[in-house]
Amino acid sequence: MSVKITQRSDLRKHRQRVTLDGTEYRIVFTWRQRQRAWYFDIYSQSGDPISLGRRISAGWSPTRTATDERLPPGAFVVKGVDGYSRSDLGDDLQVWYYGTAEIAALPVNDDLDGFSVDVD
Repeated sequence: MSVKITQRSDLRKHRQRVTLDGTEYRIVFTWRQRQRAWYFDIYSQSGDPISLGRRISAGWSPTRTATDERLPPGAFVVKGVDGYSRSDLGDDLQVWYYGTAEIAALPVNDDLDGFSVDVD
């Protein structure tokens, strides 16, 4: 089941707990004015850092290049447009999580030797 991660643009930094594929994680969103961008951190349930300081960019996963085996087994996807402002988070810029069951159910695209995903 896909999960829209709760995002609040009214707070420069906010934390939340979320259960993804049966495991609880802590997620932090931080607005960095100097870079004019939102950043994403994910921690284990006990508060140990898993992936920190990942810039949120539309059409990209903030954990795509992360290699920590404690990451959720599914995929985070950012929907929206580049060139966003602080107030866009949650409305015009959204972070979604797609679980392992959804990913396993995706059709295989033989032309690309991989999976085909429509995130719109």
